[in-house]
Amino acid sequence: MALLRLVRARSQGRDVPALLDALVVTIGLGVVSWQFLMVPYARDPSLSMDQRLTSIVLPLTDVVLLAVLVRLWSGGGQRPTGCSGCRSWFCWWPTPPSGW
Repeated sequence: MALLRLVRARSQGRDVPALLDALVVTIGLGVVSWQFLMVPYARDPSLSMDQRLTSIVLPLTDVVLLAVLVRLWSGGGQRPTGCSGCRSWFCWWPTPPSGW
């Protein structure tokens, strides 16, 4: 919710190019995530319904979070100080801890 508030605070009115940028990245990642992360768990008969839903919702949440971040970064307007923190977090996010 905080990222959505940052997006709305930064851009007044509609920013169609930034929305299209976010949609392109989100759809691309969403298709790959669906095919390789969600479908195998959705079709696994050994999992309970709770396990299936959890294994689908978590990658879906990542895709939605990425969509909001891309929309935040590609939009115009003045960048709030929280934007740099979000950018540094996203650069760290896909990397696993060093103990793995």
